[in-house]
Amino acid sequence: MTRLTHFLAAAAAIGGIAAPLSAAQYQYQPYPQQAYPQPVYPQQAYPGYNQGYSSGNPVTDIIDQLLGNRYSVTDRQAVRQCANAARAQAMFLEEMQLAVLGRKSPKEAVAAIVERITPLMTA
Repeated sequence: MTRLTHFLAAAAAIGGIAAPLSAAQYQYQPYPQQAYPQPVYPQQAYPGYNQGYSSGNPVTDIIDQLLGNRYSVTDRQAVRQCANAARAQAMFLEEMQLAVLGRKSPKEAVAAIVERITPLMTA
């Protein structure tokens, strides 16, 4: 058992000496930076998309692009209204959190909610 103990102690001592020596010998040499040419791809126009039509609302534009002509107008309007309801809920929650944290008075928060959500409401 003592032989094993002496062997382990010797191995630890050699490892303790060898590690700093090997680290001292290593010199970090950064890899030379090369500028690789970037290929230029032609812009591809996909049929049915990007034809210059924009509603001014990016959410509406994305929904129209995703749904395309596969669904009726009323179905697309229903999806748009659902997206607007989710946005209105997020705005409401944001303003209420500001009021609860004391960064806005409740009166200011309600006024901001009305101002921000009114454009999302459709007749």
